[in-house]
Amino acid sequence: MLVLVIALAVLLLVLGFEMFLVLGIPVLAIKTLFYGTLPDVALIQKILGGINHSTLLAIPFFVLAAEFMASGQIARRLIDLVQALVGHTRGGIGHTVIGGSMAFGSVSGSAPATVAALGR
Repeated sequence: MLVLVIALAVLLLVLGFEMFLVLGIPVLAIKTLFYGTLPDVALIQKILGGINHSTLLAIPFFVLAAEFMASGQIARRLIDLVQALVGHTRGGIGHTVIGGSMAFGSVSGSAPATVAALGR
């Protein structure tokens, strides 16, 4: 089944179809095969039912908060604090990165926000 879907997608790519059709036609074929006569609206509601609007907004706002924290030098100060605490030990740089990420992650509450702030 998977081989047929991939083969159909590759065939559509080779024939020069647009990308939305290359992805959409195999999906519609699977939908027809597995769900049969289920109305499209019901299927879409079933698929999108678990996605909440506030869930989609959480990560961009956490990354925005991380940008504010990074521009306000909070991330740098946390790294300096952890460097002073464990930087002198063997593997101090690694310990500093891990400790700084833990501290900043506890402040920001989001792993992607931590990466966005400390990775700059």
